Amino acid sequence: TGRIGLPELALARLPRQLPLLADWLHYQAARSYYLARDPKRALLHARQVAPNSIAGADAELLVGDILRLGGDPAEIAAHYRKYLGDHPDGIRLAEARFRLAEAREKQPAGADEALAIYRKVAIGAPLSRWAATVPLALLTSLACSGSGGSESRARCAECGMFVDVAPTWRTGVTTADGARRLFDTPR
Repeated sequence: TGRIGLPELALARLPRQLPLLADWLHYQAARSYYLARDPKRALLHARQVAPNSIAGADAELLVGDILRLGGDPAEIAAHYRKYLGDHPDGIRLAEARFRLAEAREKQPAGADEALAIYRKVAIGAPLSRWAATVPLALLTSLACSGSGGSESRARCAECGMFVDVAPTWRTGVTTADGARRLFDTPR
């Protein structure tokens, strides 16, 4: 209806009335608006949370979720790259890396970096749900991009080294155009 209701007025006043809880209240308001499919208000509240507060990292990840609704891969990638730089030991790193990889694969010349990031997710957090999603993301990314190495020997997407020719463990994918991408055991 376009009118501001009582809950919205309370959410607007509470952070001013309870300044010690302002960051937490802004985060909760942002989350509520996000779940209510109101990204503009959600973003407004999420960006008012101090980065070093107890809800700061959660708010930054919520901003990433909101940005993903808009669909600008460059902005999304920049946001997740900043989050990972600001919080190298922060919460939900596998998720942040996965979202960065998704954004990079949608950018021109971002597929190789996306593959390297997906690999980091799978190796760095092998039991996470994000690692379980990596094989599908890799297959989708490679099948859609049609990218593949043009060299006769495959190189590791992470470090650039040649893939071991006789590894004890190796996996890979074949793209739609027949190119193969291989990954071998970490050393």
